[in-house]
Amino acid sequence: MVDVRHIPSEQARSCYGKRIIYEDSQTHYALWEDVYDKNMQCWKTGLLAQRIVNVRPLGGVPGAFASTAWDFENRHLTNASTQSKGGRDVLVDGDVPVEYRNFVAYSTPSGLAEIMR
Repeated sequence: MVDVRHIPSEQARSCYGKRIIYEDSQTHYALWEDVYDKNMQCWKTGLLAQRIVNVRPLGGVPGAFASTAWDFENRHLTNASTQSKGGRDVLVDGDVPVEYRNFVAYSTPSGLAEIMR
């Protein structure tokens, strides 16, 4: 469990008071997160379900995830997933089609800016 709070000089610029992150002890990925407003009332909570996939020769790496976030103050629920509508999972390493293996084009701000034109 990690308790995250702003340093005093930054508190006034933030919309939240603290975050409590429940992380997996092996992968260090967040599994659940609670967000508190400036009055330290529980504002949002979220489940982050990360799936580990085995990829040769890397071993276990992060794969698809599903997430559900509840906003208690605004009475709103959001669901998200990295899986496509057709059920296709996240592709890793050699499973990624060749045309998407350009690191600069797909993993840097300048490359992504070109794509967004």
